[in-house]
Amino acid sequence: MTQALADAESRSEKLGMSSVSLVCTVHEEKGAATVSGLLEILKRLQPEVIFAEMPPEAVEDYFTTCARSNLESNAIRRYVDGHEVRIIPVDLPTPDEVFFRNNKYLFERIEQQSAEYCRQIDLHSAYVSEYGFAYLNSGLLLIPLTPPLA
Repeated sequence: MTQALADAESRSEKLGMSSVSLVCTVHEEKGAATVSGLLEILKRLQPEVIFAEMPPEAVEDYFTTCARSNLESNAIRRYVDGHEVRIIPVDLPTPDEVFFRNNKYLFERIEQQSAEYCRQIDLHSAYVSEYGFAYLNSGLLLIPLTPPLA
């Protein structure tokens, strides 16, 4: 454990604060990254609060009417059934359609220009499929991806 982490935990305990766990996810099921896998992580962590990556105006769509869903919301919905937990949305308002069109165009241009970018995206996708949340939360995302894990 690093000294900074130990200091932060010590301060949290002195203030009566709970710990914070960051769980990296993907929005759609892919290979080993599944709703049931994220649900198992939530059961292990037993959070009192879940900071969900969604805009505040979308909470009803995800959790009341179920008009929208993704891997995270499906796992959270299943976890909430039987657990007392507070869900706090933590994202900006949903951008308009122009933003999504421009974003798609940007990534298409990058893909056309960079074989290395495409290789990295393919490796990331393969690792998510093969290793799921173990990979997404391993710290390997902090360094450039390299050929298959040893």
